[in-house]
Amino acid sequence: RMNVNDYAASFTEKMNLALYLVPNELSKVNMFANGFPPDFGPMVKIASLKDAIWSARNVETQIRENGLEKDENGEKRKLKETLKSHKKGRL
Repeated sequence: RMNVNDYAASFTEKMNLALYLVPNELSKVNMFANGFPPDFGPMVKIASLKDAIWSARNVETQIRENGLEKDENGEKRKLKETLKSHKKGRL
C-alpha cells in the first residue's frame, strides 16, 4: 500500500544493508520489480534501478489518471467512487 517513492526509498535502504542479495544492476531491477502488484505489469528491458523507479512512477501516475485503485479485497474500483463514499461518512 506504499506509493512508488516510499517503496523506492525503503527498497534502496534495505538493499544497501544487504548488497550481497543484489550483486548486479539486473538483480536490483528484478528484486525491485517483484515488489509491485500485477497492475504494474512486467518491467521489460530496463537496464538500471533508476530507470525501474522512473518506470514505476509513470505506471503509478497512469493508474491514478485512469481513476482505478484496488479495494481491500483486491477488486478494482473507480477512485472517485472511493472518495465519495468516504465523504458521506463525515459530519
